[in-house]
Amino acid sequence: MEPVFQAIIIVVIAAAAAATVYKTVPGMSLLLSMAAALLALFLCIGLLEPLAAFFRDAIALSGLSGVYTGPLLKCMTISILTMIGESLCKDAGQAAGACAVQLVGVAAALYAALPLMRTFLTMIGECL
Repeated sequence: MEPVFQAIIIVVIAAAAAATVYKTVPGMSLLLSMAAALLALFLCIGLLEPLAAFFRDAIALSGLSGVYTGPLLKCMTISILTMIGESLCKDAGQAAGACAVQLVGVAAALYAALPLMRTFLTMIGECL
């Protein structure tokens, strides 16, 4: 958990510095916030391996094929990346950009889920 605490400290310090610099150099404030967010992400990237191992084990134990689990994991990844992109746009004061990122994320998630939806529709059609 040490990387999490380091990431929190970095983000809090960067937020305070960004708030201080914002009135004089708004662009630098955004860059500082983005750099702190990326550094925090890189510090905590090691925490993703146990999570990935858990998902691999859960998928293996459930016996579900990649047809079902692949789109689900893609949609989860798309939603996380969409939230990050939307937040960065909002921090930059770009509400229209945030809405665009959100719309693109929804479209990408629906596109990623198409194989799963086709499979379910086929199953329902066979039952009728």
